[in-house]
Amino acid sequence: MIKNKIQFFGEPNTSGSYILIIKLSEEIEIKFGRFKKGKPFLLKPGNYFYIGSALRKTLPSRLFRHTNRSNGKPAHSIQIELIQGLIEVGIYSKFPKIKAKKLHWHIDYLLDNPNISVSQINIFFGDLNIEGKIGNYIQNLSVVEVISKGLGASDHSGNSHLLKILDVNWFVSNEGKNLDRIFSKYKKQKKTVSSSG
Repeated sequence: MIKNKIQFFGEPNTSGSYILIIKLSEEIEIKFGRFKKGKPFLLKPGNYFYIGSALRKTLPSRLFRHTNRSNGKPAHSIQIELIQGLIEVGIYSKFPKIKAKKLHWHIDYLLDNPNISVSQINIFFGDLNIEGKIGNYIQNLSVVEVISKGLGASDHSGNSHLLKILDVNWFVSNEGKNLDRIFSKYKKQKKTVSSSG
């Protein structure tokens, strides 16, 4: 069971990387835009990861986009908690205006589906793009299954950023420790690079 719906790692920043945990309630057949020439994928009910990043001060708007739906459909319920969390850490002082959503990225097509809900957002604040490294780490876990190479990761060769979680309880029970370890590892790398340059 997921207890902490919004988790922050690092000092508050408007740039960073993130992991969404997504729950699919019913089997669906879905096309991810033009990915694999519009090939439909059969997704089974269960939990999925989506890994992404938003640098250049665009992290909050990217997360609002992910928790929104197109054509006036209701937003994911976690969106209110996301906004409240960003206010609590000082990114915002009041509720921001959220733009309407048009489907564009691979993940947009999945997050727009009514059988999908975002159940947790893990946010790694910082200017260092660790999306690919997090993706490599997670897709090699024994509790994770790759849906299709390159899905959601067109800018990270060999990576997949939409992954099925075979055992969400294992991940959730270890997540704080494991995610903090990942974040600390890449944060240290950044300090080493900046001090030698």
